[in-house]
Amino acid sequence: MRDVSRLIPLLLLSVTLGCGSEPAQAPAECPEPAKAAEAPAPAPSEEPSIGALDKAFVAAMAEPASLAKIEKLELELNADGSVRELALYHSDDARIPDAVKAKVDEVYPGAKIKLFESELEGPERKEVFEVEVETADGQECEIEATAAGELIYTECEIEAESLDDAIKAAVKATFPGGELKEAEVVERPGAAKETAVEVEVDGVSHKLVFVSGELRRHAVEIKAEIELDLPLP
Repeated sequence: MRDVSRLIPLLLLSVTLGCGSEPAQAPAECPEPAKAAEAPAPAPSEEPSIGALDKAFVAAMAEPASLAKIEKLELELNADGSVRELALYHSDDARIPDAVKAKVDEVYPGAKIKLFESELEGPERKEVFEVEVETADGQECEIEATAAGELIYTECEIEAESLDDAIKAAVKATFPGGELKEAEVVERPGAAKETAVEVEVDGVSHKLVFVSGELRRHAVEIKAEIELDLPLP
């Protein structure tokens, strides 16, 4: 009876709002519905969406043959919550264009491939690919290229101790007491060198990006869990 007593006021309120300020006594007293309302409204979804990722990207990710080869999905968000980049980390060689693999061989001959990334970037949802490698001399690097094999950038890890003094000072000023965990150098054709550093502060991982020694971006890494509905048999 407790549940029923709670439902009754809601039902009464619904009727009151539907027919006006006076209690409903007969159907004739309610105003005629507008013509636009004659057709029944579509039933609302059980869980309204608050946004959506790229449908084709998600559909490819959900393919049975792909699921076992996925390592993680990474999202980069702007401060306003918009998605700047989707990156799917995986080991599915078949999803990487041959032109991208050829570019890896050209830039890092003899390198050992460790992992792939399929990405969508920017509002135009540009499709790009990354390949993480261990170079012939043992360096950890990655290369990003278009499906046609056009080089976008290379990125290689460096020892944190080898950072420029100016960058070290900027990191220390931004995060006094923070622990410098790793550093990477990013090189783009025709562009200034970028340096990305990861700093841990109170258990939180921060990413700082410097261009020509000037701090240009500060991001924080947040762990997330994703559930993806699959079609029922």
